Amino acid sequence: MKISIVTPCLNNVEHLQAALESVLQQPGPTEYIIADRGSVDGSLDVIKRYESRLASWTTEPDGAEYEALNRAFAASTGEIIGWLPATDIYLPWTLQVAREIFTKFPDVSWIGAGHKTCINVSGSFAEMQRAAGFSRRAFWAGKHGGRENRSWIQPEVCFWRRSLWDKIGGVVPSKYHHGTDFHLWSLMWDHAPLTSVEVPLAGFRFQLDHRITDSIYLNDVDHILEQGPVNTEAPSYHREMHVIEPTFDVDPEAGASQTYALNVYATDEFIDESDDLENSVAQKDAVIKVLDDANKDLRAQVEAQRANIQGTIDAHQTKIDELEGRLRILRYTHPGYLFKSAMKLLGRGKSKDKAKTEAIK
Repeated sequence: MKISIVTPCLNNVEHLQAALESVLQQPGPTEYIIADRGSVDGSLDVIKRYESRLASWTTEPDGAEYEALNRAFAASTGEIIGWLPATDIYLPWTLQVAREIFTKFPDVSWIGAGHKTCINVSGSFAEMQRAAGFSRRAFWAGKHGGRENRSWIQPEVCFWRRSLWDKIGGVVPSKYHHGTDFHLWSLMWDHAPLTSVEVPLAGFRFQLDHRITDSIYLNDVDHILEQGPVNTEAPSYHREMHVIEPTFDVDPEAGASQTYALNVYATDEFIDESDDLENSVAQKDAVIKVLDDANKDLRAQVEAQRANIQGTIDAHQTKIDELEGRLRILRYTHPGYLFKSAMKLLGRGKSKDKAKTEAIK
């Protein structure tokens, strides 16, 4: 079973080689197609170094990503199709797992990893995020990407059959220049459920995800969700969650062998429960922040009152010091004080004269 992988590229020289290597090192028949969009940063030099190992590659100054994708998809011939962004990487077992699943489950048309493996810019592990599951109802409710929920369906972990690709017209429509992937998923949901695979399938460079702050992308997503599905009649799998899990059979003589099991859940309530849990955590964090801010405000008020009280004390102390100074002045200049001082001095003088007289005698 041949798998066709397409990678659109625009000035991704820093990470392009890692993406290429992650595909070309996969076992099994693989057709790899690069669609460059007019890179000027050295990406073309990287592509040319791997030219002999690629099925094909092109470079054209495209206006949008969907144009490059359509060039690459049109050149592909594999029974299975995948889309790897130039900033991401496949894991060593990715295509083998995809090939085994599509071979074992002929009714499965579209798969996506239930685990999102995030890597940082340098390529080292950053974190693992797990999706609660996938369903058509949840997608159109905005639970698989949107302004309120960032659990996006990632292109690097998705693979689909050519038969599904043909059902949606065999092209990525040009209606949305930025929400290309989200639009593609919206079309696929009308023809097949997205089956979650409980195996990490790709490394996503988390810090390069500009969708969470790109208002243009979110505007496209908002419009897609507002428009709703093309097929307004809900299919039988509308609320189903399809999940494939790896299983291990242990034979004392043959050793452990791995296979896969497909589970179909009739309801997607688990997605709602997971989302409610995330909302509960967010609400808890919001309450903690409010209390923390209130505590900070209270501390600030106490400190301000303490400063005012200290200022009042300092002002009163200044007045006390001033009054004591005046009292000392009055004491030293009062006639009675001066008379007593004079008498003391006179008495001290008489005592000295008497002592001298006694000494002469």
